[in-house]
Amino acid sequence: PAFPSFSRPLHFTRCVPPLSISHARKQARTHTHRTVSPPTIRSSRQYDYWYVEGQCGEDRCIDATYWAQTWGSYVLVLYLYIPTTLIVTLPFIQLFQCSFMSSDVDMYDETVDEPCAVGNATLCDELGQISHIFSDKTGTLTANHMEFRRCVIGGVAYGCGDTAISRTVRGAVAPPPLRPPPPAAQTMRKCSSSFVSFEEAADAPSLFELIARNDAAAAAAHEFFLAMAINHSVTIEDVKGEQELAASSPDEQAFVAAAELFGFEYLSRDTFEGVVRLRQRANGAMHEVGLLEVFPYESSRKRMSVLVQLPPALLSLCGGGGATRLYVKGADSIMLTLLQPGSEGADPEKLNSLEALLSEWAEIALRTLVWAKKEVSNYDAWAVEYATAKASPEEQQNLKLGKPSKITDLQRQMESDLVLQGASAIEDKLQDGVPEILRDLRTAGIKVWMLTGDKVGTAMNIARACNILPLEAEIIEFTCDSFPVLNELSTAEMLAVQQKLDSFRAAAAERERGWISRLIGYFKEGQGVAVSTASKGAHIVADNTPMRRYRRRKGRQSLRLTALSDEEAAFEREVARQTKLLDTKHPQLKRARDVLTAHMEKLVLKFNAADDAKGIAGADGLKAADVEAGADGKHDRRPDRIASVTSPFRDVCLILDEKAIEYFGTLCKPVLTEVANVCRSVVACRARKDQKAQMLNMIKFGVPGSCCLAIGDGANDVAMIKAGHIGVGIIGKEGMEAVNNSDFAIGQFRFLRGLLLVHGRQNYRRYATFCYFMFYQSSTMVFSLFLYSLLCEASGALLYPYFIFDFFTVFYTPLALIVFSVSDQDVSKEESAHTPHLYSASIQRVYLTSSGFARWLSEAFYLAVLLAYLPAAAYGWPEKTHMGEHEDPAWSALSFTAYNAMVIVVLSRLALEVHSWTVLEVACWTLSILALVVTNLMFSYWYPVPFPTVPDSQWGEFNNILAIMYSQPAFWLCLVLIVFLALAPALILDWLHVDPTSPLRNALKAVASTRAAQALRRRTTEMHEVNEAWLSIPSAKQSAASRPNGEANVGEGGGRSVGGASAADAELGRGSSSKPVEYRPSLRPMSEVPVESKKTSFLRGKRKNKQRGFTFSQNDQSAKHVLGLATNEPKDLKV
Repeated sequence: PAFPSFSRPLHFTRCVPPLSISHARKQARTHTHRTVSPPTIRSSRQYDYWYVEGQCGEDRCIDATYWAQTWGSYVLVLYLYIPTTLIVTLPFIQLFQCSFMSSDVDMYDETVDEPCAVGNATLCDELGQISHIFSDKTGTLTANHMEFRRCVIGGVAYGCGDTAISRTVRGAVAPPPLRPPPPAAQTMRKCSSSFVSFEEAADAPSLFELIARNDAAAAAAHEFFLAMAINHSVTIEDVKGEQELAASSPDEQAFVAAAELFGFEYLSRDTFEGVVRLRQRANGAMHEVGLLEVFPYESSRKRMSVLVQLPPALLSLCGGGGATRLYVKGADSIMLTLLQPGSEGADPEKLNSLEALLSEWAEIALRTLVWAKKEVSNYDAWAVEYATAKASPEEQQNLKLGKPSKITDLQRQMESDLVLQGASAIEDKLQDGVPEILRDLRTAGIKVWMLTGDKVGTAMNIARACNILPLEAEIIEFTCDSFPVLNELSTAEMLAVQQKLDSFRAAAAERERGWISRLIGYFKEGQGVAVSTASKGAHIVADNTPMRRYRRRKGRQSLRLTALSDEEAAFEREVARQTKLLDTKHPQLKRARDVLTAHMEKLVLKFNAADDAKGIAGADGLKAADVEAGADGKHDRRPDRIASVTSPFRDVCLILDEKAIEYFGTLCKPVLTEVANVCRSVVACRARKDQKAQMLNMIKFGVPGSCCLAIGDGANDVAMIKAGHIGVGIIGKEGMEAVNNSDFAIGQFRFLRGLLLVHGRQNYRRYATFCYFMFYQSSTMVFSLFLYSLLCEASGALLYPYFIFDFFTVFYTPLALIVFSVSDQDVSKEESAHTPHLYSASIQRVYLTSSGFARWLSEAFYLAVLLAYLPAAAYGWPEKTHMGEHEDPAWSALSFTAYNAMVIVVLSRLALEVHSWTVLEVACWTLSILALVVTNLMFSYWYPVPFPTVPDSQWGEFNNILAIMYSQPAFWLCLVLIVFLALAPALILDWLHVDPTSPLRNALKAVASTRAAQALRRRTTEMHEVNEAWLSIPSAKQSAASRPNGEANVGEGGGRSVGGASAADAELGRGSSSKPVEYRPSLRPMSEVPVESKKTSFLRGKRKNKQRGFTFSQNDQSAKHVLGLATNEPKDLKV
C-alpha cells in the first residue's frame, strides 16, 4: 500500500551501510540474510509466497530449519509479553510500603513503645479489599486492664457503681452516697492498687465489716478471697526496680489485687516445690499453701482449678474441715451445672437469684466468674490414677488433639459435686477510639464480627458501646435465651454429630482421590454448598457462586433446585439423618431451623429486590454503595461519586451463642452463612477458640470473593488469626503468640484506621495501576513488534534492537513506576483516614477489574499501531514496491523514532495517573527522560560496542543517529503526532470520568461532605462562643433569665431585642443607647458576608478574609467588645 509522505526519504552515510527495506529484500531473495532485524514489504502480484500459494518459489525454498528459526524468532518476540520485570520491581515496592507503614507515627503505640510491624509484605494491597473483620473483644476492643468492682458471697452482693461502657450506652446515672475507703485500700502495693476499683454504697452491706467479724459468714468470705489468692497463674516480676503483676490473663491480676485488698497478699509461687506463699495483712502472718495439681483454663472447659493443701492456720481461718481442697473458677454456664445437688447455694431459688444478679451485672458490661470449692477426701487414690494417665504418651497425644482421654475424665471427676462460694465481677474499659473506628468501618461497608467468650448481655452492651450494634438496628437473636431448646444440646452430643459427618466426608474424599475426580470436584466446589430440606424433599443449593450472584442481581430467585452428585446426595442424606435423630430428642429444634430459614428467605430476597431497585448489586454479598445519580439521571459507579455505603434496607445484626454456633454451624451451615453474610454485624457470645475459626472459615469458603481480616491479642485467637486471609495481632498484655502468628501487628485497635483506610486503600489503588501499567508497557512493545513484523513477510524481524528491551525495563520506566507505587495519593492522609466512603470502592473491587485491563490493553494496541506504521508514513514510504525505484527509510530511523516515542508516551501515560505531584515525582520523571537522552547519546557516539552481549551490527546501525534525526523536521513532527494521538484517548476518557481509577478531577463528593460537616461544626462552635461571651455580662444574664424557658440566644434567622441594654453597655464602659440592641450572630464566615459599606476594611485588614467569625448589628457594641473586636469601627456597618 502507498502511505502519504510527510518528508523526503532519509539518506545518509554512516560507517556501517544503511540497512534499508530494499537491502533487506535483496538479502531475503539471495538467502544470505538470516537475521531478524531487516523489515520488508512485498507484493503478492510479483513474488511467489510459500505461505500464500503453498509452494516454494524458484528463488526461495522453505525448509524445516528456516521454519524453526522463524518460529523461534517469534517466540523471542512474544515472550516479552510477560512482564518479567514485575518480579523484580514488586519486591522493591513492597519494601517501601512496609517501611512507610512501620514509620507511620499515627500507628505508633507509646504505651508499649511499638510501631506497626509488617510480617507479610505480600499482603499490603489486600488490606484495601477487606470485606469482613473478625475481632476478639478482650484486649482487642477493650483495654485489657481489669478492675475488681463487685462480688457476691453467701447470696449477698457487695459493691456498686456504673461502668464506663454502661455510661456510654445508657448515659450517666447519679451514684448513691458512698462509704469512705478503708485504710486497707491506702496501704496496698503499687503493683496491685490499679487493678481494684471497689466502691460500697453507704446504705448497703459492707464487705470490709464482714471480714472483720468472727463468724461463719466471715469464714466463707475469707475462703472466697483465699481462693482468689491461690487459683491463678500470676507471677511477680521486677521491672526497673518496681514490682509488677504478670499473668497470661489480666483477669487474674484483678483477682490477686482483690485478694490483697481483703486480707491475703500474694507473694510468690515456687513451681518446683509446689508452694504458694501468702501474707495475711491483718496480722502479718506468712503462709505456705501446698500446690498439688493445676488444671489450666481452656476454652473448651471454660474453667480453671487448683488442688491445694492448706496449712492449719488458714484452715482454721476458713472454718475448719479437710485440708486438701479444690478451688474452681469458671463461666456460670459451666460452673452452675457442676454444683452438688442439695449443697449450700445450689437450691433452685438461690441459683435463680444468682443468675438474675449475674445477668444484671452483664447488662452493665461486667465480666463475671463463678467460684466454687470442694473438700477432697480420696486424693491419694485419685492422684495415682492421674499420675499414670499423665505418664501415658497416648493419653497426652489425645489431650493435645482434643480427643477424649483419661486425663480429662479424671479432671472432670475431680471437678464434680462442687460447693458454691460466690461470684465476682470485673470491669474492662474500651480502648480509646474504638467506637469511632468501628463506626467508620461499618460506614465503609465492612462487616464486623465480634467473637467473645462473654455472656450475651455483656457482649451486647459492649457491642452497642462500640457501635457494632446500632440502637436502630434490627436484631436477629439465636441464643439459649431466645430458643431454650438449644441449651438442651450438650457439647459432647454435637461433637459426636460433627465427628460422624467429618468421617463421612473423609470417606467420600477417599473415593475421589483420582486426579480427574479431584479436578471435577474443584469445579464443583464453586457451585455452592448443598443443604437439605426434608420438608420439601429436595436439595436446595445456596446461591453463592459468582454466576448465581449475577443471576440474583438480574432479579432471579436466590435459591434454586439443583441436581446433586451421588456423593453430595449421600452426604445430604447423612445430614438429614443426623438432623432427624436430634429432632426426635429435641422436637423444638425444627422450629429454630424454620425461623432461621424464614430469616434467610426474607433477608436475601429483600436484599436482591433492593439491589434490583437501585441497579447496583453488592459484589459477593457485600452491601451495595448508595451511588449518587448524575445530571443525566443515570447511576454513576465511580468512587468519587460514592456518597455512602449503607444497607439497602434497615440494618440487620445477628447474635449467636455457643450452642447456636454448634447446632446451626454443623447441620444448617449454608443457611447460617446466607443470613450472617447479609447482616451488617454479627456478635458471637460464649464462643470457644475453635468456634472463632469455624465462623471465619464459614464466611471465607461460603462467600466467594470475601476477604476476611482476623484480629486478636491472645493465644486463644491464634486459630482465628491463622484462618483469616489477613491476620492482625494486637501487641497487648496476653503474650506474643497472636503477634507471632499474624501478618501485621499493631498496638491499638484504633490503628486499623491507618492500616486499612489509609495504607490499605492507597496500596490497593496503586497496586492496581501498577499491574495495569506493567502489562501496558510490555504489551505496547510486543504489539508493535508483531505489527511491524507483518510488514516483513512474517519473518520475525524486530522493530527495536535487543538492547532497547533491557534499557526500557531497567533505565526508562522503573524509577517512575516505583515512586508512583509508593507515594501517590489521590486524597490527603487525613481525608482518607476520616472519609470511610472512599474505602467502599476498594471493597467493590473497582480499581483492578477485567474491564480496566481491557482498556489498558486497547490503549497499548493503539499505541503499537502508531509506533509500527506512523514513522514509516512520516519518513516517506516508497510509492512503488519494486526494488531499485529508490531507497526506503532506514531501519535505524524507524527504530530510533519508535522507541523514543514509546518511552515518552509510556512515561506520559503513567504521569496521567499521578494525583499528587511533589518534588520527588518531578525529579523521577525528569531523570527518566534524561536517561533516554543519555542513552541516545551513547548509541550515537559510543563506538565500538561497550557491551559484549550486544551485536556490532545492531549497535553500528545507530552510529551518529542522534545528529541526523534531531536535524530532521519529520522526526519531531512524527514524535509529536505519536505522543498526541497516543494520549488523546486517555485524556478524553479521563475528562469524561469513564475510568473509575482515573484521578478525581471534580473533587470527591465524600470529601466535600466531610469538609462541609467540619465547617458547620466549626461555625457552630463559634456561635456557642459568642453566646457564652454575651451571657458573661451580668445584665445579659438577667435579661436571659427573664425570657421564657431561660432562652439566652437565638441563632441565625431569629433575633433577640434586649430592652434597656444600657446597663450592659455601662458595665463595659460605654454610654447608653436609646435604641434596643439587636443581637443576631450569623452562621456565615466573615469572608462570605455581603457588606454594603466600603469602610469595613478593618475586618479584612485584620483577619485577611481567612478568619471565620460572626457579624453583628450596628448597635451590638457589647458583644464586639466581649470578643475583643476593635472599638473604632464605622457606625454604618450594615449586614
